[in-house]
Amino acid sequence: MVSPFFKMNDEFYASAALFGDTALVYWAVIIIIWLVCLPPLIKAFRAIANRRRVLWFAFYLILFPYILWGPVFGALEYLMVSKEFLATTIIGIGLLFIINEFVTIAAYLKFKKYIDPHRA
Repeated sequence: MVSPFFKMNDEFYASAALFGDTALVYWAVIIIIWLVCLPPLIKAFRAIANRRRVLWFAFYLILFPYILWGPVFGALEYLMVSKEFLATTIIGIGLLFIINEFVTIAAYLKFKKYIDPHRA
């Protein structure tokens, strides 16, 4: 949600490549991302039943993803950029990252019953 302000995300890159790097595209990407992300974040915040709700929310929103995924994405980027491993791009996204998305989706589908047992 912060990366688009610095033009550092796939959504902005693809939108700028398709529609041009204009102020309208810049702000449209930011607004659309925030409109999509805010409702589930608000629901998640309200669902935390803990007296330190703000700290838990901030931890899981900001720190935990970087601790968990930072090394993974750092390694993927190193392989793709420095070693040119699966570096072929499709609409501006490296093939290695596209494969990673499919693996992530497959893992989610396999393990979603453990994430929310009431929906399985």
